[in-house]
Amino acid sequence: MPNDGGQLTNEEIAEQFQGYGREDFLTSEAPYDLLVTALSAVNDDFTRERITNVVREMAKKAGCPKAAFNAMLKAATPKKNEMPDEMDSGGFTGIENLLDGKKPTYGYYSCSDGGIYLYDMLNGQMLTVCSHPVFPTRRYENIETGSEMLDVSFKRDGLWKTKTQIERKTVAQARQIVNLSEFGISVTSENAREMVNYMSAIDDMNREIIPRTETISRLGWVEGRGFSPYIEGVNYDNVGKFADTYKAVHEQGDYEKWLEVVREIRATDDFKPARIVLAASVASVILKWTCNQPFIVHLWSPTSGSGKTIAVMIAASVWADPALGKFVKSMNSTMVANEQMAAFCNNLPLCMDELQTIEKNKDFDDIIYMLCEGTGKTRSSKNLGIREQATWLNVTITNGEMPINRDSRGGAINRVVSVEASGNLIPRKERMREIAEIIRENYGFAGKKIVDAIAADESWKEKIKGTYDNIVNELVKTATGKQANYGAAILTGDWLLDALIMHDGQRLTVEDVNKYLATPEMVDMNLRAKDWLTDFVASCAANFRRDGDSEDEEFPRQIYGKIDKDGSVYILPNILKREMINNKFDYQSFLKWTFERGFLHSFHSESQKHWGVATSIPGVAHRTRALHFLAKTFKPLDEQSGMEVLEEEEIPW
Repeated sequence: MPNDGGQLTNEEIAEQFQGYGREDFLTSEAPYDLLVTALSAVNDDFTRERITNVVREMAKKAGCPKAAFNAMLKAATPKKNEMPDEMDSGGFTGIENLLDGKKPTYGYYSCSDGGIYLYDMLNGQMLTVCSHPVFPTRRYENIETGSEMLDVSFKRDGLWKTKTQIERKTVAQARQIVNLSEFGISVTSENAREMVNYMSAIDDMNREIIPRTETISRLGWVEGRGFSPYIEGVNYDNVGKFADTYKAVHEQGDYEKWLEVVREIRATDDFKPARIVLAASVASVILKWTCNQPFIVHLWSPTSGSGKTIAVMIAASVWADPALGKFVKSMNSTMVANEQMAAFCNNLPLCMDELQTIEKNKDFDDIIYMLCEGTGKTRSSKNLGIREQATWLNVTITNGEMPINRDSRGGAINRVVSVEASGNLIPRKERMREIAEIIRENYGFAGKKIVDAIAADESWKEKIKGTYDNIVNELVKTATGKQANYGAAILTGDWLLDALIMHDGQRLTVEDVNKYLATPEMVDMNLRAKDWLTDFVASCAANFRRDGDSEDEEFPRQIYGKIDKDGSVYILPNILKREMINNKFDYQSFLKWTFERGFLHSFHSESQKHWGVATSIPGVAHRTRALHFLAKTFKPLDEQSGMEVLEEEEIPW
């Protein structure tokens, strides 16, 4: 039968099979081989079915049952896993250069520079998979998660190009593989399924020869492997997200020049705030053997040009390129971005410049709690599963022109070591530009030496633990538990820096750090609320009626309460509650705290669930409930200026 069987009439088709009888259709391969050849030359299903029906009817008239004919035709049709003997694949020229000199296997695919084809063994025809060469040329396996990515190379215009680190799911799903068209690969919704099958088959067949690279998606300690990014043969696996920051962690320039600058700063007591920040940078990588809690070190000074930014750069230079935008980041980022950056740094310090870029103190409080939590929020993935939760254990180093704890909540204060700098932080103001330039050009040596030493000698971990325990026992006598832990971690970092790098004996003392640590009184929110309340009454004295005011006298301001003749103060509950909430204090907790200490003369009814005593306030038409704070908390200054708070030591609160 001629190869243009698709153009033959039914009569012409019947003529080709006229010589076959019952025995031929029941016992011979000849009529079926002829039919299979005819069908393989046809491009559409309708014509194939027409030819098959004509021959089936002829076999039936010759005495061959329909079932027998169908079974014989099926047996004669090539199976899906069979390939014609004449099928051959010349392969892609130049592919060996991308596979370390190895020659790949193509299996059932016909691959050449002219494209990728697959023989359709059921229908006996060639299918176009892709009009040009495409091949997976490298596998990346994350050493923590086991997830894989691929390099996909393709040849267009006679040149091989590579799209690196593509998620495996991209080439495993027809609806996602079409995204490769963005890079110049000829894949559409029409050939997407065949491309998925091809990539899967080629990857399976050539798994042993496709080069494999181990990867990591973060910095820091990796159990059993060492410290990223210093693990030999392990690369970063998330191009475009934190790749620049990952690349910033390396050695650059002259180690001796870096040492000279740092030794100059350590040689005098004038620069202890900068030395504390430097020690905190080292402390970040040993937290798992010290306090085991993330915390923040905040360097601040109201004086512009004092060297705060350079001090943070020196801390960053222990590990990486300290230029702003490289390893040192801006505070002006979203909460999610800060969380992701903390998880990426993991054990390395998170260095952030310029606190004042955060406009609202509340926003910074939220950032403090998030960074010191050490774990990100639980989030769902696109397929409604749960994403892997981000974790980190490091020190965040910040700077600014104001302290964090000015208006922060007690919990936020307790998570921050706030270091105030007076004067310059860097030797001689005229040398700041020179020192900054040296640090920008010479960095990254000390950090690698420190983690290499710890990884090579397990005894360092025990020395770190012992040093930390001794220091924390001293600090806990005056600071809160958390603050003592943080201070001890900083001092242990300073000890380690001297023991492994500096060898100059210029170590910070307990007294050097202790004066910057928060005391229990500083973080007790009720004590802070007490201070706020005394200021509130003094500053709003004009809103309080006084003994002797006429009931009918018109009062030009909103009434907050009254000041009694004995100096005690009555405050309307709704006023106090509103103001305390606005200033981030717990209203109920504060009332209970003052009541227990005998300075709130109120009746608290468990059944009625409210505080207060009944009293009359001039200008208020009826008796009302008010909170009565006793006279030993406040005293009158004079009739004109209202109330003044007693000196702190005179207040038994």
